[in-house]
Amino acid sequence: MVNDLDPEAGTFIPIESGDVGSASNLGPKPTALVQQYLLEHLPIYRELSEMKKDGWNDERGDAYFEKQPGFLR
Repeated sequence: MVNDLDPEAGTFIPIESGDVGSASNLGPKPTALVQQYLLEHLPIYRELSEMKKDGWNDERGDAYFEKQPGFLR
């Protein structure tokens, strides 16, 4: 059982765990909201995000990191 504050009475009222929404239906994660905002409003963020995506999809990066000491595959 979770307790919640009743703002008008200034007292705690019991809430059954089934009454509380699960994390899956609370909406998008805050980081996703921030990322969406940055993509929509900052051209440099869009450009850097695209470069990052291209870098992750480049096989030359895989070859480079495979040569590094301690690389586990």
